[in-house]
Amino acid sequence: MGGIDAQRGYHHNPFWGGFLDLFRIPKFDFYLFASQRPPDQHVPGLEDGPIVFIASYWMPGSPTDVTVFSNCQQRRLYQDGKEIAVRGPDESPKLPHPPFTFAGLRYSMGHYEQAAAFGNGERPTRRWLPGELKAEGLIGGKVVATHVARTAGKPAELALVVDESGRSLVADGSDFVVVYAYIRDPHGTLVPLADDLVKFSVTGPGAVIGDASIGANPMRAEAGVACALVRSTTSPGNITVTAEAFGLKTATVKFQSKALETPVVPGVR
Repeated sequence: MGGIDAQRGYHHNPFWGGFLDLFRIPKFDFYLFASQRPPDQHVPGLEDGPIVFIASYWMPGSPTDVTVFSNCQQRRLYQDGKEIAVRGPDESPKLPHPPFTFAGLRYSMGHYEQAAAFGNGERPTRRWLPGELKAEGLIGGKVVATHVARTAGKPAELALVVDESGRSLVADGSDFVVVYAYIRDPHGTLVPLADDLVKFSVTGPGAVIGDASIGANPMRAEAGVACALVRSTTSPGNITVTAEAFGLKTATVKFQSKALETPVVPGVR
């Protein structure tokens, strides 16, 4: 299994088996691998410590057996504020921290919105109600990690995040960062089925790499996320990125590019 999705080169179909996609967006199995780290081990510069992650978007059609990844001793799961169970990991001789499976959950505690019977005798409709799952990771009986998965509503807004990977954008004309546009509902929950066309624009010493001819800008969102690669120029300064999509609230994010301190070729500037 590879770590990141990639173009094969020797085949027209890309490799989709990574735990990060082409734009380094984590898939569910990324958190399975992350949960194999020791909860008490600290690695400077990396995410570490206890982790708990619900591998579900909890939407119509989601499995009612809910899998939780964690490196904690126990997990506690709540559904719509009601405690479901506290349990240990599944049996696995191969993994130091196997997943936890909470089997047989019912959508929104089995409550449905029931319409009044029609006068013509037709059967009333039933609509599944949205809900919330909350997982807690416990070590020594104490909660050390928490994760919440909520049913997403209708797309309402965009939210931008710049991934600088721990270092500032360098104004050398070739350095770039990834800017993620998340499509969220009115409560700030990611809408995983949203595939809106997102248009990115840049002001300041930067530019989006690619255009509509290669599907780079505007970009069709996948799993509720659209991405842009923003490249620096040779002038440092403040950069503003704006994302727009039809019917959604526009989002803006600001960041800086730093002057090149060390020449790419020694002795040449």
